[in-house]
Amino acid sequence: MQIKDVLVVGGDLRQIYLANRLSQINKNDVQYRVYAYALEKNADSLENVTVVDKIEQIKKNIDIVILPMPVLDIKENINTPLSDLVVKTKNIIQIVEDNCIVFGGKIPKDLIKSFDDKNIRCFDYLQREELAVHNAIPTAEGTLQIIMEETAKTIFGSNILIVGAGRISKILRKYLVGLGANVIVSARKAEDYAWIETDRCKFINNKNIKNVVKDVDVIINTVPVKILDKDILTQINNETLIIDLASKPGGVDFETAKRLGKKTIWALSLPGKVAPITAGHIILNTILNILEELEEKHE
Repeated sequence: MQIKDVLVVGGDLRQIYLANRLSQINKNDVQYRVYAYALEKNADSLENVTVVDKIEQIKKNIDIVILPMPVLDIKENINTPLSDLVVKTKNIIQIVEDNCIVFGGKIPKDLIKSFDDKNIRCFDYLQREELAVHNAIPTAEGTLQIIMEETAKTIFGSNILIVGAGRISKILRKYLVGLGANVIVSARKAEDYAWIETDRCKFINNKNIKNVVKDVDVIINTVPVKILDKDILTQINNETLIIDLASKPGGVDFETAKRLGKKTIWALSLPGKVAPITAGHIILNTILNILEELEEKHE
């Protein structure tokens, strides 16, 4: 039986559930000995995981480091919402050695370079297709929850515009149509129009969004480009709910929206908020897939 030491650093409840599940795995004659750092506020939820409160307690020869998603907070430190510790990226860089593998979500380029300089393999699991597809499900479900909580109408019969035709849009529009909503999807490509039609939705070109926004109850943006600018926002009714699912910088001019009195919600990291157990499992499964691929290459 091979024992591999894993350090799980910071993050939210996704990291808690990830650490717990990883500590229970015995796969391909490999067992994982899991340590947790900067997760002390939820230490009681950790099972078969060794919690350390000082980085100096981490012994050398750690095989795997799992950073959170996103890796950094707004102050450019490691994202640690479940801890009062301030963890600098240099703290992590100092403890990793040859043969260690680092995982994280949305890893900054300069941090990747720092690991590369030490010949440390680093993988951004947010770039993996299987994670993106599976993550779209809790994102879509969380969006439905927001609509039900923040509007005074049923989804059935509501007019809803989805900006963008990517993974989240594909799952979300199926849910919405199934609940009886009238869905319009904006896109740019003819192939997207075809898929939108097969999902029993109407389609428009992104250039024509301005023509339909005044007639919808909810607008859901999935595109990380500022599409909902002042020109479009002025056409939107103040009763319309605007939900932005896009990562930073988002797709809404929030300052203008606030000034115009538009109801906007920037719903970042929905999987971790509405379904942390599922989201943690999705991340872990992606990491295990990467490890298995690396093992196959090594054989």
